[in-house]
Amino acid sequence: MMRDAIFSSIYFTAYENIKTNLSDGDNPCTMHNTLLAGFLAGIPASLISTPADVVKTRLQARAKPGIEPYTGMAKTGVRIIAEEGLSGLFKGTRARCLVFTPQQAITIFIYEFLKNYHEPHKQPTGYHPDSFWGLKHTTNSALNIIEKYFDHGLPSFDIAHIFS
Repeated sequence: MMRDAIFSSIYFTAYENIKTNLSDGDNPCTMHNTLLAGFLAGIPASLISTPADVVKTRLQARAKPGIEPYTGMAKTGVRIIAEEGLSGLFKGTRARCLVFTPQQAITIFIYEFLKNYHEPHKQPTGYHPDSFWGLKHTTNSALNIIEKYFDHGLPSFDIAHIFS
């Protein structure tokens, strides 16, 4: 959990700052720049959260015969530094960056695409009997995109009766 909290706090802060810098004044960031911002934000997030990932992995790994198992976050971190140096906390950084950076870029790209798919047709911000703050509209829009590209019939959601 610590690793994910570190990663997410760095990632989303960097993503929003990069996206803001790539946007053109009052115009929103293009989808190409959204993908680029997602990719670039993944680099520092992956780098900085690697030590927490190394510690977590060492704690989860089964100890080899004759080697004392790792116990506790702080003790594991201190032991890694003592036995392998500070660089021991950054083992696997390249592989982590190669996996997480494009993964996060694609994830945030899809999120932003679905969020902005029906931009001109936004639902009212307040309560509307036919839409719980755009949930029905957004969910059905995402399902329509999936149906269009994959030619599958998917269910539509009618949630108005829940809030009446």
